[in-house]
Amino acid sequence: MFEPITLENFKLDKPEWCFHSVRTVWWTTDQNDLQSGPVPLDIFGSPNYQTNEQSQIMQMFNVSAIKKQKSYGKYPITCFAMAHHKNLSKFIEEHDDLFPQKNLHVSSFSEFHKVIDRAVDEGILKNIDLCFE
Repeated sequence: MFEPITLENFKLDKPEWCFHSVRTVWWTTDQNDLQSGPVPLDIFGSPNYQTNEQSQIMQMFNVSAIKKQKSYGKYPITCFAMAHHKNLSKFIEEHDDLFPQKNLHVSSFSEFHKVIDRAVDEGILKNIDLCFE
């Protein structure tokens, strides 16, 4: 079973920076996860939004992962946590067969939650949503 890093880990770490892809679901709190380019890029080559304001980072967690749960499918917190670089890169490496037509450049959470639903249904990923109530 895939054991993802949870959002709780990131909240406790109090990251200095947060980067969120402009065109994909990917995000990170570690500058070492970025790809080089004229601007910081995600692992797929998409530019990123970035902030170093702690309040904005927490707002991203609260607004994206909690208040907009319908965008993330049956497992909203799991889906959002799995889009973090530390989870997504390992998940793709180990379970690329779960992605439709091997399309690893997932551009929307509605697309990505289908992958997460399948991973939960197949027992590859446990539902971690209850950790964040």
